[in-house]
Amino acid sequence: MYADNDEHITWSQWYDGTTLKDNTLPMADLVTGDNAVTLIKVQVGMRATDDVTGTDIGDGNYVGTSKIYNLFVSQMYKDEDNLTIFLDNDTKVNKENSKAETDENGQTVYVYEYGIDKTETRENVTMFVEALTNNNLTKPNTSYSATGTTSTPDQSGKFSYNIKISGGYRSDSVDVKINPYTEGTETVPTIVDIVSTSEAGTEVHYRIKIYRKSSDASIEKLIVPGSDENVGDVDLTKATDVNGVAHYAVTVSTKYLEEDEDGNVLVPVYIRATNNKAVINVTKVDDSYVHETVTDDTSYILVPINVINKRHK
Repeated sequence: MYADNDEHITWSQWYDGTTLKDNTLPMADLVTGDNAVTLIKVQVGMRATDDVTGTDIGDGNYVGTSKIYNLFVSQMYKDEDNLTIFLDNDTKVNKENSKAETDENGQTVYVYEYGIDKTETRENVTMFVEALTNNNLTKPNTSYSATGTTSTPDQSGKFSYNIKISGGYRSDSVDVKINPYTEGTETVPTIVDIVSTSEAGTEVHYRIKIYRKSSDASIEKLIVPGSDENVGDVDLTKATDVNGVAHYAVTVSTKYLEEDEDGNVLVPVYIRATNNKAVINVTKVDDSYVHETVTDDTSYILVPINVINKRHK
């Protein structure tokens, strides 16, 4: 009826309301996408007796007075990837620079470690979040909770999105209290869990581990293959001090040696620092060969060495 004067409207057939069943209801294709809206027009008409009092709709049926209803069906917005967390105004945390881990409940959590200097006397870390939203329409529900802080064990709340930015919203800042540094001890990190829930109910979990940086650069374990098949620990107490540098004398069997494409002879060495965030630099003395790495509990690194009476190919 109205399709004749509006090319964007496509009407289905008329349905008899007295015989219409659930399994015979018409189906409408919806526009898909975050926050998409589909307009569905429903025309309801009173039955007429003939073509004089009504409009012929076929099969001997006539419709008289009718009314049109507009139904706007919107798809709930799931803004799950566009959250950025700011720490102390300039450190940005998002999915891209976080490490995806699985917690005890099987939930994916995006983990980020944030260290501050142990000598800083401040007791708080300032946080706020930014959410980019489709057409600036919908704000996610973003909450936080902090644990591990002895002086303030219960810190929780919601970020209030009160600041409009290009393409979305920015929340007000919150101050999260962190553990103080105590000389001679490892500071317990403060764990901040952030959950962002979209309008559709999709949740994304973030975990910020805030710790005070350690100045401990000591080596806890050093393992070098010996002259037999056993791989043994180097006794770290038996070092020779040479101008403030600890020297260890180790004999290595040639069967453990490797050679790279540049002719450097390498031996696999396991090094573990006392502090797991220490960076270990390995440099061959009097040579330009440098290897930088961070070792974990199982990694071996290849250390360049000088070889006496090396056979040349």
